[in-house]
Amino acid sequence: QCEIIKLINTFVLEHPSVPLLWIISSRPESYLRAFFSRTDIHAAHWEVEVPIDSDEACQDVERYLRSGFENIRQQYPYHIPLGPPWPCEAQISMIACSTLGHFAFAATVTRFTENPDIGDPIAQLEHIL
Repeated sequence: QCEIIKLINTFVLEHPSVPLLWIISSRPESYLRAFFSRTDIHAAHWEVEVPIDSDEACQDVERYLRSGFENIRQQYPYHIPLGPPWPCEAQISMIACSTLGHFAFAATVTRFTENPDIGDPIAQLEHIL
């Protein structure tokens, strides 16, 4: 990873007028932080930290979950009763709080719940809860 970043850095420094923007996204690994703090690298980049456990990230994950569960309701109209909404607000909140802003966790929950090999989203969600 560091070698690729070195190549990008060299390109940016040697060709500053090229209208190209490089975006590198990663977890804040210590070796990457150390690499980007070097003076020869630091001058050629901007760093933007995006906290995944922010209120905004958690709200985004909750919207993702709601959309995913709506898709599941449409996919399994005969398995989910017409009565109270499924999943209920408490269940959505519990899952959303558990994700801590991690989309991967939310995506895993929806994939597990909608598993076509099982075909029972209500039971699948109960396993998660």
